[in-house]
Amino acid sequence: MEEEVARLLRLKGYRVDRNELISGTQVDLVARKSDVLSNVCLIVECGDHESRVGVDIIKQKSAVLLGLND
Repeated sequence: MEEEVARLLRLKGYRVDRNELISGTQVDLVARKSDVLSNVCLIVECGDHESRVGVDIIKQKSAVLLGLND
């Protein structure tokens, strides 16, 4: 799943790095795109599950991601 998401981001013009370590936390994908008007950095965690993961997992992952400093 990570490779497919990375491929789609590259098609949208992003430079994508996989399994990057940010503030001591491994992140699945970091996508960056810069131009004269903006500098965008997307932090992407991928998960491919057969059933719903539940709100607790989403809250846990989002807390980690929101605490990252690049």
